[in-house]
Amino acid sequence: MLKKIFVLILFSPFFFSSCKRAKNITNNKTLSINFFYNPITIDPRKKSDPVTSTFHFMLYDGLTHLEEDGSVTNAIADHIEISGDKLKYTFHLKDTFWSDGSKLTAYDFEASWKTVLEPDFPSAVAGLFYPIKNAENAKKGLRSINDVGITAKDPLTLVIELERPTPYFLELTAYSAYFPLPSQIAQSKNNFDVNHNRIFNGPFALKKWKQDHEIILRKNPKFWNEEHVKLDQIHISLVQNEETALQIYHKNKLHFLGGFTSPLPVCSLPKLKSEQQLKIVQTSGANFCTFNLKSPIFKNINIRKAFANAIDKESIVKDITTLDEVVADRLIPTFMKKKGIEIVYQDAKKITPLEFLEFGLQELGLQKKDLPPITYAYFNTELQKNIAASLQSTWLKSLGIKVELHQYDLQYFLQLLHSKEFEIAQMSWITQYTDPMNILERFEDKNSCKNYGSFENKNYQKFLQDSFYAKNLDDRNNLIQKAENILLDELPIQALYFYNYVYIQKEFLKNVQISPIGTCLFHYAYLENQPT
Repeated sequence: MLKKIFVLILFSPFFFSSCKRAKNITNNKTLSINFFYNPITIDPRKKSDPVTSTFHFMLYDGLTHLEEDGSVTNAIADHIEISGDKLKYTFHLKDTFWSDGSKLTAYDFEASWKTVLEPDFPSAVAGLFYPIKNAENAKKGLRSINDVGITAKDPLTLVIELERPTPYFLELTAYSAYFPLPSQIAQSKNNFDVNHNRIFNGPFALKKWKQDHEIILRKNPKFWNEEHVKLDQIHISLVQNEETALQIYHKNKLHFLGGFTSPLPVCSLPKLKSEQQLKIVQTSGANFCTFNLKSPIFKNINIRKAFANAIDKESIVKDITTLDEVVADRLIPTFMKKKGIEIVYQDAKKITPLEFLEFGLQELGLQKKDLPPITYAYFNTELQKNIAASLQSTWLKSLGIKVELHQYDLQYFLQLLHSKEFEIAQMSWITQYTDPMNILERFEDKNSCKNYGSFENKNYQKFLQDSFYAKNLDDRNNLIQKAENILLDELPIQALYFYNYVYIQKEFLKNVQISPIGTCLFHYAYLENQPT
């Protein structure tokens, strides 16, 4: 079990050009941070973008916890029993409470998880529950929700039956999608985002949320590990503009800035780096281009190879990101080698991008002059814009093809991806757990919400399915490598580089934890000798 993450997703369409809304830092038990868009939902079962999931980690807690070193420790679970065949997990819960003083029980977990798997429940993270017996079929309406392997045996005992051995299941239970809600809220058909749920079990509870302005959290005295929470409040400003947020930080109105919740301006990075202010943590995230395989042009594999192989990834890392990121010559990040995985993929570039283009045009019965306008979509952050402009220049120079750039706000951009209304798009991911399956499973089903290009391959599916029943780690890694090599050959996406989590923080802010999946945790952070 490990952990790591990376990320980058959704945002608020409002632009803040003033620092007046940020409050001066005076209280040495109030942490001030920034989100560059509103959290999408207060319901941890619905979304997993970096801002929203970071928000959920503040308000809720789960059965287990992912530590900075990748290990999984018990949280609400007091102890865990695992059957010899690895198909049954019994969680014995601590005696814990919700913020309103009511008891937290195994029934809350059962109700929360089963609701995710109801066919009409709108969740982008339902796939994370599919290792559970009958979960996927229940979500698809093929089995009753009562057939799902989630059972609260009594108030403090939760029994989970799996569809197949899942070596990373405990790490899944540490992710925010697996956090519980009180049973009555979990089962309600009302959208409690409208009035905001006021019952939490995490280190903090919601005190105030003014859309596009600020969020204030207070310490939750009912949190099971409350004695180790040092902060009284967290003040979250909601400033979209990266330069403005940095100005606020320099005026000592923020303690922490960066990462995936409030990116630093690209132009500021060299100076911050030279001043040794930057803190850099490797994560499992990646920036990538995705091709729409439903497109009349990019359904052709040689056209995809032409565009993918023309990209100068080293130049992007050297001249644009400038933070020593690892160029992505594969999809599985380097840190996952800790699990014994060595990806060996031979891409002997004996065929030039132009030759791939000519092959593809011949197969399509087209000449270059007959190509329709090709568009490249991305969401509007400074970094994404700069990468998109670089790729546009590269493709014109290498292939002689002019690509039109289309910039969108993130929320609309995600709608384009999910509706397949693009030709090439630039996106990023961060994993929810640190097993390679979190990346590979996205491409198993062409209808998966994160399989933007609609890729599907029967051999690929078989390799993934067989990996769950491999006799040992070496056999499993071999099957995973074979599956990844299919993606590298057919190129539904082209990974550009692996993310580093980059941030700045005041020297007197202590004990901020960055998980391997790129989640920033402030559970046990504190301010030491803060100047007033």
